[in-house]
Amino acid sequence: MIRRLRRSFVTVTMLSAALVLVVLMGVVNLTNYAERISSDREILAYLVENGGRFPPTGGRGGEHGRSITAETPYETRFYTVLLNPEGQVIYADTAQVAAITREEAETTAQALYASGRDAGRTGIYRFAVIEYDGGDTQYVFLDCGRSIMAARAFLVNSMIVTAAGLLVLFFIARALSGRAVRPIVEGYEKQKSFITNAGHELKTPLAVIESSAEVVELEHGESQWTRAIHTQTKRLAALTEELVALARMDEGAARLTLEELDLSALAAETLEPYAMMAEQRGLPFETRLRPGLRVRADRAAAEKIITIMADNAVKYTTDGGAIRFTLSREAGRAVLRSENPAEGLSQGRQERFFDRFYRADDSRGGAPGYGLGLPLARSLAESMGGRMYAESPDGRRLVVTVRFG
Repeated sequence: MIRRLRRSFVTVTMLSAALVLVVLMGVVNLTNYAERISSDREILAYLVENGGRFPPTGGRGGEHGRSITAETPYETRFYTVLLNPEGQVIYADTAQVAAITREEAETTAQALYASGRDAGRTGIYRFAVIEYDGGDTQYVFLDCGRSIMAARAFLVNSMIVTAAGLLVLFFIARALSGRAVRPIVEGYEKQKSFITNAGHELKTPLAVIESSAEVVELEHGESQWTRAIHTQTKRLAALTEELVALARMDEGAARLTLEELDLSALAAETLEPYAMMAEQRGLPFETRLRPGLRVRADRAAAEKIITIMADNAVKYTTDGGAIRFTLSREAGRAVLRSENPAEGLSQGRQERFFDRFYRADDSRGGAPGYGLGLPLARSLAESMGGRMYAESPDGRRLVVTVRFG
């Protein structure tokens, strides 16, 4: 229990922090990338405005924008290509860039001219077009490689910082998880202690009441009052045993002996009396048990799980419905599944059935029970490395499944 609470605390903390950091880093990186694109576009627009070059006085004092400074002409790599109306090269200026040859510059410009594109990106170069009155077209290409590399470096560094922060947070959350869940653990421990102690204390008065009723019957004969006393003391004793069993499961005090057992034979033997009970109610009871299916489990715990599933199926199947039990192997695991129609269902998972003392409203006046059977069965299944869940595929049928480890 304590371990689950600590794991839940750490998981929730890490997921929350990861979500915040991912969103924050995403916003920061997008902002950084947008600023770099804006800066490149501003420089390219300035080059277009000045005929594909930096004027001798361009950029001094930042009067042409925040991206244009006195150093910009010396930091910027670009080239231009002028084409006539037929798309032939008049001249190509590659003096400001060394990564591309004149032939490559001319080929790129002519390909863009043929495609009709007048702005955008080609590789790491952002380009724009200057149209002249005589029909000539000048392409201005700005090298954005440094901006792209800087944006990528910023992204990688931010991811490293985020991962490192999450790793540090994980160890901090793990160290503080015990203190964070301590109030819950203390309250839960007190609750379990109370249930266990109350269960033991109730055994003696219940035994005395039962014995007293038997003495009254010996002296005055059996009556409806003594029969009611026997019935209610048995129900209260059963409730006490289930409460104590659940408390022991929570404390980890219940010792299970795992052994190889024939689950098929155990299921057939355990389900037989419930098949007769179902027949007495006029309910068809069908079993499809794969023979010779062996699992490693505690025999008493496995029998208890099957008993709880069968007891619930017989109790809460609607009149005229049919009960079906299947035992098969799925993905290398033994799977026992019960299926029966029931009232008060909603389509989907029925997790509330595993809440302690939960009983559907339509069953409160009907079959006896305290809503502890399925929670106990799930605890037993999980203690053996298995899983148990309930679902209703159509809102009419209840399917309870247990997967043995």
